[in-house]
Amino acid sequence: MTTSSHSPDPTDPCQPNHWRALALPGLIASGPLAVHSMIFFILPALAPQLVTAAHIAPTDYGILAGAVGLGSVLFYLVNNAVTPVLGPLGTLRLGVIIAIAGLALLLTGQWPIMIAGGLLIGIAYATSTPAGSQILADFTPRTVWGTMFSFRQASVPVGGIIAGLIAATSIAPDGWHSALMYCLFIVACLGLVLLATPQRFNTAHPLVPFSLHAFVAPSNITRPFRDLITVKGMASLVAAGCGLCVVHGAVTSFLVLYLTSGLGIASRTAALLFVVVQAVAIFGRIFFGAVADRLRSPLQVLRFLAPLSALSAVMLASFDTTWAIEAQLAAAVTIGLTVGTWNGLYLSEIARLAPQANVGNITASAAVFSFLAYAITPPLFGVLVTSFGWRKGFAMIATAALASGIILTLRHWRERG
Repeated sequence: MTTSSHSPDPTDPCQPNHWRALALPGLIASGPLAVHSMIFFILPALAPQLVTAAHIAPTDYGILAGAVGLGSVLFYLVNNAVTPVLGPLGTLRLGVIIAIAGLALLLTGQWPIMIAGGLLIGIAYATSTPAGSQILADFTPRTVWGTMFSFRQASVPVGGIIAGLIAATSIAPDGWHSALMYCLFIVACLGLVLLATPQRFNTAHPLVPFSLHAFVAPSNITRPFRDLITVKGMASLVAAGCGLCVVHGAVTSFLVLYLTSGLGIASRTAALLFVVVQAVAIFGRIFFGAVADRLRSPLQVLRFLAPLSALSAVMLASFDTTWAIEAQLAAAVTIGLTVGTWNGLYLSEIARLAPQANVGNITASAAVFSFLAYAITPPLFGVLVTSFGWRKGFAMIATAALASGIILTLRHWRERG
């Protein structure tokens, strides 16, 4: 009796257990991102209560949202001295500890301390991107990266749904405190799960010794720019991604505040519309990821989504409380499908451009620029709203997504030759 000289590859799409083999790395990459996204989104979902508790103007909330983005930038700058040392799984565990510290600072209700908490929340959130990308690159085949990266990024709106539901049940003036305690409990549960996760997901590449010099080296600041130049095709893709970040960042950070403070919609209704946006984005991210795999071109789908993102920002600028509830829901569905569904496609395209052994560092370099846009956009949008009003503010930021569409179209034409 003869047997095959080698076992079938479970990541081969022709094998019946193909998707089962992809499930565990997919969940390890997605679960932490969902939890960190919950914390990321609980801030804008609770924004009306937070600005009241901190005794600040609604437009000043952009400072806290910007601090979250800045925290992510800081981590991405030193990622090459962290993730290769701890491994992707160790980095995810570190993110849990930092998130707990950030939530503790937010719970004080003191504005300067809350900003420091937002900074830590941003750092914690950032741990999930390079670590999760490296796990997917190491344990899933390139042929399904569009689907897997979009599936991973679909956990972002899952976190948004959880945040929105928590906020909808915490509309009392002091309900934000209980909401943050719920988040703290969920983060602690994530920590326990990560402790039980198989160590093999941390050892696909040899761990390197920690180096203080590498951690504080000036090259950490220059490395993203160097990667931007040396990785072919990365510069135009990052430029387009930043434009999409501007619209996504403004809409995500200020949607609930706009609906409540700008239009006078009830806090519970605003929170539920926020949930609708996030829920639809789950479907959108997975659907567009599958389309990208079918076309074998995330770029094609990104080129399609960019102008739609701009149109959604313009639609939000014209949002009116006189609209029927069906029209308001339709607007939320449209925003969910177009504004926040590009991230996984963007990351999968970045991963495609990068050498496989360096996917984590290259995605971190790309994320530096994305989160710089996320850090700058909320304070800048707050200034626009103060100067020109909510509606003109949303109309103005739509131009960023239009610019992204132009960049992606020019790139597509160049590649077609």
